[in-house]
Amino acid sequence: MTKHYVGEIGLEMLVLCSSEDISAASSPSLKVRKPDGTEVVWNGTVVDKYYIKYITQEGDLDQAGTYRIHSYFALAEWSGLGEMHRQEIYEQYK
Repeated sequence: MTKHYVGEIGLEMLVLCSSEDISAASSPSLKVRKPDGTEVVWNGTVVDKYYIKYITQEGDLDQAGTYRIHSYFALAEWSGLGEMHRQEIYEQYK
């Protein structure tokens, strides 16, 4: 599926974090700014050494528009944000 819609549950967000192995990272999460400017944190898991994965739940995708998503994790003495990604969410057909 190439388009995703308001209210979708079970969408796998797979965000590339680094070209370095982050499998030992703690606090893997996605810091999300919704289209209306609301900021939330989705707690994820590290997969395949380089990605943070989060699967959307009820209420996560509650607005149409562009979601701005930063990966966040701590590794050794470092913690901070990764690259910003965008996910477009569309209104449901009514």
